Amino acid sequence: MKNKLIILFCFLSICAYSQDDVAEINMQAYSPSVLLGQNHWEYKLFNNLYTQTQGFNTNGTRTNYNGRASYFTAINQFLYGISPTLNIGADIWIKSVRNDIAGSSPLAVFQFDNSMNSRTAVAGFGPKIKIAPFRNLPKLSLQSTFLFPIATDLEGHTNGKPYLSDDSYIWFTQLFYDQPIGTKFQLFFQVAPWFYYKRQPQAAGISRLAFSNPVSAFFSYYATDRITFYLQNEYWPSFGQPFISSWFLQNGVGMKYQLIKGVLETEVLYTKFTAGRNAGAGETFNVGFRLIH
Repeated sequence: MKNKLIILFCFLSICAYSQDDVAEINMQAYSPSVLLGQNHWEYKLFNNLYTQTQGFNTNGTRTNYNGRASYFTAINQFLYGISPTLNIGADIWIKSVRNDIAGSSPLAVFQFDNSMNSRTAVAGFGPKIKIAPFRNLPKLSLQSTFLFPIATDLEGHTNGKPYLSDDSYIWFTQLFYDQPIGTKFQLFFQVAPWFYYKRQPQAAGISRLAFSNPVSAFFSYYATDRITFYLQNEYWPSFGQPFISSWFLQNGVGMKYQLIKGVLETEVLYTKFTAGRNAGAGETFNVGFRLIH
């Protein structure tokens, strides 16, 4: 229901635009590293389905889980341009999980039911700020988001529900930078330290604070002024005991297409977890929408 309301909101907003509004915006120019101009705003809905039947053990070897776990995340992001060097906004993260038998469909998570093996909840909500710290480097920016955990016992320790999300206050800061290569290609880089602070005290001797630091690289090809193809590579280490307690490598391919030029963009992305340690060995299917004005 929530996603249907969001789509309706997007449709009504689009209908309210004039052709002059559309002509003002070049959506390809608004890469993740570029801030919105003053009084411009952006809404993003990114839907991520992660599903796994295998994982990587402590030696990095694939092992079968004898079942399927599927996680769906709908990330709702709103950003508003205060100035060309300062944007503010907020995120709402809605999550769903379903643990099922081997051979089951990952699409069963979209039943959004609540049982011993499934759960859906608003996992996090919080503010964000985005800045361009250097005027001579307009393609370098920082975006910082703080998420408050909303639903109770997200890790399922006491309520008999499956693990849905880390039951923590989460603060992550993304360093964005992109480098054009001619007029058709672009490299984009992201470094994003994540800090987690557990909502409930841990067992004796275990810290409530955790840290991870994913690093991503994207290579984009602008086929036309409305279609973009890209390759994604991401390395995500988490730190603990030993120094790097777990990590995974994620590789993928995606495409962006402007459904309405200068107003509405859609994105599809597929990724595969190709290596790791103490991590899942699954795959993701992603669909996103971006509305900008």
